[in-house]
Amino acid sequence: MIPTRLRDTWQSRELPVLVAAAQILDLGERVTPHELADAVDLDLDLVEAACEALVPTYLTAGRSPARMGGPGQLILIGLTDQGRRATGLWPDGDTAVEQLLDALRQAESLTSDPDDQTALRKAGGQLASVSRGVLAEVIAAVVTRQAGL
Repeated sequence: MIPTRLRDTWQSRELPVLVAAAQILDLGERVTPHELADAVDLDLDLVEAACEALVPTYLTAGRSPARMGGPGQLILIGLTDQGRRATGLWPDGDTAVEQLLDALRQAESLTSDPDDQTALRKAGGQLASVSRGVLAEVIAAVVTRQAGL
């Protein structure tokens, strides 16, 4: 019997490789799967599979010149905006929602005006009651637009 779904590899393979790559790429350096294999303690074939899965959605890459008729070695050269959000280098919608709610709570505690406190509490309550997914998408769109992307 053929399974209806495959085993999830994001947490065990792609995410650790993406985080390790992001740490290097964010410094302006390039990195190969071979170099990442040591950093993430995974077999080279798993790291190569993860890199292939992450390009082009999360990582940008090129290849070294081909040798002996085969494809050249994959060289990771950059992060996409999705790669930066997935690794926490840029805020995603959920992070922005939490930051906004924290800012409203802080503003409420810092003001001495009871009307302002009530308004801030209500605004926070209304934001918290909106579906996290919808609110995260809206805030991510605002952040993206503000960043000029």
